[in-house]
Amino acid sequence: MATELTRNPAVHFEGVLRAFDGAVDLDRTDILQLSKDTSEETVLRILARFQETLEESRRQSQVGMENGEASKIWQACHKIAGSSELLGFKPFGKMSRRLSYALRENEDLAAFRNEIERFLEEASGLSEKIARSCPDLKAYL
Repeated sequence: MATELTRNPAVHFEGVLRAFDGAVDLDRTDILQLSKDTSEETVLRILARFQETLEESRRQSQVGMENGEASKIWQACHKIAGSSELLGFKPFGKMSRRLSYALRENEDLAAFRNEIERFLEEASGLSEKIARSCPDLKAYL
């Protein structure tokens, strides 16, 4: 029989903070402020949804690259930029926003290949790191 996931926001939130301790990809001040403004459980709900959206955006961007559809990529980048920054993933959020704007202005994928590949790499790494930080994160969806 499968064990039911434990939903303990305080423990899970601390796990997320520990996983990103000292990392430059998370501004602890932002995520702690969000927790104070809402609750640890609310932050975990936002984080769970963000991680799902991050994976969807990564897949959408890969399809866009394969099919030469810049609009799919800039839409995916735009979709996650704000929530990245809200949660404190500022470098990733800023990179996503810049790439979104750039591709809307110029849909030449070859001109942005390196930036798109970096976005895909960082999205994958961030998604994996979030998933490892809280194995029970899906319980907050």
